[in-house]
Amino acid sequence: MLDSFKVNREKIAQEIIDGEVIIVNLDQGYYYSLLGIGTEIWQNIEQGLSVNQIIEDIWQHYEGDKE
Repeated sequence: MLDSFKVNREKIAQEIIDGEVIIVNLDQGYYYSLLGIGTEIWQNIEQGLSVNQIIEDIWQHYEGDKE
């Protein structure tokens, strides 16, 4: 399992507008849209949090089993 993720800022453009993350892969032209928890996870990745830190953060804000 990866310990963390890193956004390749040379190949990825992103913007958060009204709680929605718009992500564009500049090399491939792929377009992604994230809402809700996806936005939170993306922001955590941008902050450089480890996978375990992201899981802890999400677990603290939402109900459910950590697994």
